[in-house]
Amino acid sequence: MIAWLVGLALAADPALGADPAAGGTVTVTARPRSDQGRLLCSLFDQPAGFPGDPQRAVARAAAEIRDGVATCLFPAVPPGAYAVAILHDENGNLAMDTSLLGIPREGFGASRDAKPRPTGPPRFEDAVVEVGAEGAALELVLRYF
Repeated sequence: MIAWLVGLALAADPALGADPAAGGTVTVTARPRSDQGRLLCSLFDQPAGFPGDPQRAVARAAAEIRDGVATCLFPAVPPGAYAVAILHDENGNLAMDTSLLGIPREGFGASRDAKPRPTGPPRFEDAVVEVGAEGAALELVLRYF
């Protein structure tokens, strides 16, 4: 499970936007437990790589946290099936901090509130959402241990 969380943290490059006429904006909002750090978001269009391989994400974004809310924007997303993974990088080190036992110390989440499996990350199929031509607005839940 830790490998997918670290991969998500490394996926915090600016959004990889296409032509704005190609589709709508996907807006991802979350409510981190503090305003420290940033929210890192990754958008995937296939199961391969979800949620922790940033090379396979079709777009990545990072958002500042203000008054307990952070919003990542993915412009020009063509209609289709996507899944989103998020990380509250509280200390800004672009890595999921864990305890000695590997338990995450920072919040993480996925679209449709897909939960991690006992043996690893959530499945793409559990997190997939349909995005229409107008885009989509998603509110994701962060999990903290």
